[in-house]
Amino acid sequence: VGTSRCRDAIGASIAVSQGDRTWVRPIISGHSYQSDSSPRLHFGLPKPDEPLSVKIQWSLDKQQQLTDIRPNQQLRLIEPQD
Repeated sequence: VGTSRCRDAIGASIAVSQGDRTWVRPIISGHSYQSDSSPRLHFGLPKPDEPLSVKIQWSLDKQQQLTDIRPNQQLRLIEPQD
């Protein structure tokens, strides 16, 4: 959830790292005429028991890092206020 520029966090990028691998997904809006995209991102991880880190690029000048996150859960990410 964005707090400063866009409440839907459109344009933010999420990078999930587990071990030496990293997966990146952008948060986007609609792909075509009269469509929309879910704001939820799903990452299929090869090691469901290994902790991971999450890096959120909210904007060009704002990042957030979460570490030691356990897999197999939903996270609601909220952009930190300045």
